[in-house]
Amino acid sequence: MGRVATYFAILSMIGCTSPSPSPADDGSATSGEKCSPSTCAGCCDSGGKCRVDSTYFCGKGGEQCATCSASDGKSCVLGVCKTVCGPENCDTCCSGTLCLSKGTSSSSCGIGGARCSECPEEHVCNFATGLCGKECAGTVCNGCCDVMSFQKCFSGDSPYYCGKNGNNCVACQQGGSCVDGQCN
Repeated sequence: MGRVATYFAILSMIGCTSPSPSPADDGSATSGEKCSPSTCAGCCDSGGKCRVDSTYFCGKGGEQCATCSASDGKSCVLGVCKTVCGPENCDTCCSGTLCLSKGTSSSSCGIGGARCSECPEEHVCNFATGLCGKECAGTVCNGCCDVMSFQKCFSGDSPYYCGKNGNNCVACQQGGSCVDGQCN
């Protein structure tokens, strides 16, 4: 742990925090008023000060502040301690702290709690694999699409049907091989 992080860790253990924002910046209506739902848009700390969202002061509407535990994967989002999206709690993809549901759109493609990615133009998301590809005979093709076989999708790793990302299959030269969708 660095010196600065150690300093703030010690201060937080003994009840000190980093300097609080000025009354005009902390969400309270006016300086000197006791923190309450009528005077605070954020949360009220144990000393009666109105605080805005942070890891140590999380809440809204003048409620008592909560502390979000980063070690438990929690973060303060709009005044509520929420679990941060990741591989431990999301089968699809994460957009910020949100785990998106399967089949939402090609602008949020991914699996396994990874960050969502947007598919390039003319590509769609294969929600089973979390990969972008072109449509081929009504399905998403991550390999190659053979126009001579009525738009059949092939895995793309054969020297006879080589390609990837739903592009047209190519036949490699005699004796050649196909590695990662490219003829060698």
